[in-house]
Amino acid sequence: YVSGGTLNLYRGQIANSTGQKGADSNKYGGGVYVNNGFFNMYGGTITGNDADYGGGVYVNGGTFEMHNNASVTGNTATNGTLNGAGVYVSGSGNDTFTMNDNASVTGNTAKGDKTGDNGHGGGVYVDSGTFNMNGSASVTKNNAAAQSYGGGVFVKNGGTFNMNGGAISENRANQGGGVYAWGGTFNMNGNASITSNTVNGVYVHNNATFTVSGSPTVTGNKNASDAASNVFLAGSKTITIGGELTGSLNSIGVT
Repeated sequence: YVSGGTLNLYRGQIANSTGQKGADSNKYGGGVYVNNGFFNMYGGTITGNDADYGGGVYVNGGTFEMHNNASVTGNTATNGTLNGAGVYVSGSGNDTFTMNDNASVTGNTAKGDKTGDNGHGGGVYVDSGTFNMNGSASVTKNNAAAQSYGGGVFVKNGGTFNMNGGAISENRANQGGGVYAWGGTFNMNGNASITSNTVNGVYVHNNATFTVSGSPTVTGNKNASDAASNVFLAGSKTITIGGELTGSLNSIGVT
């Protein structure tokens, strides 16, 4: 539990722990709870932890940064209605989660509530904070509950996801297997890629905005019938070209 201080992790594991119970009887931050502090992860693994919100890490008014080969893997969120099995960015302050280098969030599962519903954000849940993904970072093989959204990343109203590089792949959810933008802002820049996710690569809904620039790729994603479904625009949602598309192999499929 980091409250106003700084935790630097260079190696080893934070493993097999259960989050602390809040005033609402929900459990938060299975591995690490950052409350108005700083958590710098330069290596090591956060694994096998469990909470209702933020099975691996819960960020509440603080900053969490991952570097090198640091990983958040194999954590669960078992009984919340919003979840974030790997990392939950609460947005109660200037919350920021940043992945750099070869850092990874992989194999986490948001199980949802007792009915198996509403387990959003298998890898990362962004409430009203900011999630930055840089370098060769990856969000892979995460799962949301059977009737839920955002296998890799879920972005809520007021949240911001800046994908400046890296890969989101092989994640699974009922909608938005790679990214589900319920609201807020999703910016996909540089050579970022979203591939091999089910159902959909990116699902844009509600009042969300989706902007691309640089050399992004959204390909090879499938719907429930195994047909191509890369970017799904619900209702009147749009993709905005925010800058020059510079790559020679840019490919973004739209439904």
